[in-house]
Amino acid sequence: MHAYLRNADTVLKRVILSVAVLVGVPFRTAAAPVDATRYITLEEIHTDMDAWCLTVLEGTRVERFPLKILSIIRNYQPQRDAILVIGTDERFIHAGAIHGCSGSPVYINGRMAGALAAGWDGSKDPLYLVTPIEEMLAIGATAAPAAATTRALGIDLSGPIDLAAISDTLSRRTTDTQMPLATSLSASVCRELSPRLAAVGMKPVPAGGARVSGYEAGVTGYTPGSVLAVPLITGDIAMAAIGTVTEVADGSVYGFGHDFIGIGAVDLPMASGIVHTVVPGFLQAIKFAAAGPVNGAIRFDEAAGIRGRIDAVAKTIPLHIRVNRYNDPQERTYDCRLAVERLRTPVILQSAIVAAIGMRGSLPGEHTLRYKGVIAPEGFEPIVFENVSSGETYGEIAAEVFSTAALLLSNPYTAIDITSLDFDIAVVDENTRATIRTVTVSDTDLKPGGTLTVSVLLQGYMSELSLHHLTVAIPEDLRPGEYDVTVAGAYEYEKFIRKVAPYKFTAFDLATLVETLGDLLTIRRDRLYVAMALPAEGVTIKRSELPMLPASRAMLLSDAKRTIATQKYGRWIESSVQTDTVVFGGRSIRITVHE
Repeated sequence: MHAYLRNADTVLKRVILSVAVLVGVPFRTAAAPVDATRYITLEEIHTDMDAWCLTVLEGTRVERFPLKILSIIRNYQPQRDAILVIGTDERFIHAGAIHGCSGSPVYINGRMAGALAAGWDGSKDPLYLVTPIEEMLAIGATAAPAAATTRALGIDLSGPIDLAAISDTLSRRTTDTQMPLATSLSASVCRELSPRLAAVGMKPVPAGGARVSGYEAGVTGYTPGSVLAVPLITGDIAMAAIGTVTEVADGSVYGFGHDFIGIGAVDLPMASGIVHTVVPGFLQAIKFAAAGPVNGAIRFDEAAGIRGRIDAVAKTIPLHIRVNRYNDPQERTYDCRLAVERLRTPVILQSAIVAAIGMRGSLPGEHTLRYKGVIAPEGFEPIVFENVSSGETYGEIAAEVFSTAALLLSNPYTAIDITSLDFDIAVVDENTRATIRTVTVSDTDLKPGGTLTVSVLLQGYMSELSLHHLTVAIPEDLRPGEYDVTVAGAYEYEKFIRKVAPYKFTAFDLATLVETLGDLLTIRRDRLYVAMALPAEGVTIKRSELPMLPASRAMLLSDAKRTIATQKYGRWIESSVQTDTVVFGGRSIRITVHE
């Protein structure tokens, strides 16, 4: 994304109570005194004073650019003030308000007054709003450092979990702002990822990325006006928010002049960076920039800006992605580190997976993905899923990765960390989809203890028919009656289990959430399933099955006054067979069991 300067129109629309409000008193009257020899406060500023800012427009060289003070805007947000300035340098006039100048320190009569924080896209003049320095120096003053906490997804987990539905719901969310993310990804991959990242207020922009071992020497320091980056993923795939350092004091780095995420205490990597050039546009100008190696950590993220520590290290998740593609002569391995921000990390992870798959070009119309993923939640056995999809672009693997990570990091039960992420992906240029053509059974009248043989004819895409035989043993104690036999691919089989035993896909606490995710992710799409529901007997408490309870005990446990709700124990018999295709569709056949 190249430097980010918040759009002032959006800022003025958002009603945000900043950290500047301490116990209901405006910051400007409640803030601790600032060093008057180094900083100038709003009460001292007049429009006829000499003003300039420091920023980087090329390379790593901090330059001084003259400004003209136009006005002091009181209460531009509730109990927040701002300084309105205009750039008078020829390069500022040519570009207009530049995204990436956020945080550029503004000096008035030789003392620091604040930071460039917002502008107007499309404005003919380089107008900027300046966040007062007294607000920025108060960032994190009343907050504790980030702890392991969860953040609600707003997803109802009282019923069976549907990973595809969760992914769709969260991906359709939008925000008022679209912050550019400087990334090493190609333009085509960025277009593919734009809708996913838009849901969390981010816009990917191709800008290159630096490997930690190969970046220009001397770019790791922080000085007022130098590049300040928040890398969300580093390594072979890079994405970072780019802004400017406002101030460095007592080991702390202040920047941006506006919020990045705005949630208070955070734990995110911090880096300096380099500006390749400024790209002017009719509606928007941006710094074509990239982050350097990580050096420190962002600890606080509030309305007035961000604050990091040079001596801190942010927690990150190791991410390894190996890709074999039909049109690539070699296996590609992408080694990365993923920042931990519980609402955005799943989207960045999903984007990295999609990017790795599409790095050598878009997927052809006829393709099949075979993949294996291992997500390791701290304190639990790794969640392993291995599956195949065909003709669905990135949809299925993207939904599984995104929803699994989101549910773990933002679960409503207990804070949990992911310790590692590992993926193996193979892409072939063929369509392996198949539909159920016909279903026949050996007999529709059976006795308890008998065997049901099901023959299924699959029609593959532009291929020959394939015949599969499956057998199901009828329980010897099955009571007489009519029963429906379901013949299905993975999608219809999952629906069958949701109906017969919804508790199998329902989370009641963190342990059952991890178990449920494991169950959902082991339903193979390249298998053909035959399943038959049996009469419900007994109950379940959470996911614990009590199938042989006497009716009187089951009734007591099912009392609505109990604090732990029970469900009917769902029973079924099934059989499945591996196919060379991704099976779609389903059929139902009724059989009769006689005494």
